[in-house]
Amino acid sequence: MPITHLIEGDLLVVRLDNPTSVTLEPDFDDAIRTLLADTGARRLIVDFRDVRMFQSLGISVLIQVQRHCRQQGIAMAVCGLTSDVSSVFKTTGLNRLMRVFASDSHARAGLLPPEPGP
Repeated sequence: MPITHLIEGDLLVVRLDNPTSVTLEPDFDDAIRTLLADTGARRLIVDFRDVRMFQSLGISVLIQVQRHCRQQGIAMAVCGLTSDVSSVFKTTGLNRLMRVFASDSHARAGLLPPEPGP
């Protein structure tokens, strides 16, 4: 699955680059973990703006990414859901498990870094 990424300070933005369908293969989770480790990012935004369909395996993989972020104290959000992808998020309850923003700019403004631990 092709992705592009941008790093801005403690923020990693990953953009999914397949306008027709996203399966989010298990190696997506590995790629995100590697990027997070290599960059030291404390915030992650996964941008779906170009995605028109979201396959069932992707749900599981996205939950794995979120679980990893939570365990590592990394704030995570998704943004740019098309109407079809938004329907999948609502039907499966992903919209209640993850922070969802309308756009990249909204996600950047709303996704605060996690509080430092003791």
